[in-house]
Amino acid sequence: MTTVFESVSPRLYRNVEAALVGEAALIVERGRAVTVRGAATRELLARTFTIADPLQRVVALPHRHNHLAATIVDTLWVLSGRNDIAAITPYLPRAPQYSEDGTTWQGGYGPRLRDWRGTDQLDYVRRVLLADPHTRRAVISLYDPAVDSIL
Repeated sequence: MTTVFESVSPRLYRNVEAALVGEAALIVERGRAVTVRGAATRELLARTFTIADPLQRVVALPHRHNHLAATIVDTLWVLSGRNDIAAITPYLPRAPQYSEDGTTWQGGYGPRLRDWRGTDQLDYVRRVLLADPHTRRAVISLYDPAVDSIL
């Protein structure tokens, strides 16, 4: 199978919300129709873009139903290393729908971020960047092929 990458120039967005809107529009306009797990969707491969002010990262688009408290709770939940859905269900009522066992999220970022096979990746990256702010070794992996790969 040959994959064709459509050339779309990298774009500069003022913040995360502008990037979400701009990239979604680009996918609708220029994306290639594909079927993933039986569902029709569109994709653009090998995209890059820049966000001018990454500190402006709250997405508050109309009709998206994003709740700021839920965003804050979700962030703290991940940073604390958790993947149990009981803690976030009051803020994200549909959380149990995405749980494989009704109790946890198998692919939850919290444990992968804070206890990846015994390593606190967030603390590791903090220490590496303190030692060398220009390092290219400050990398966090959230994908676990042993858990996430479905054959």
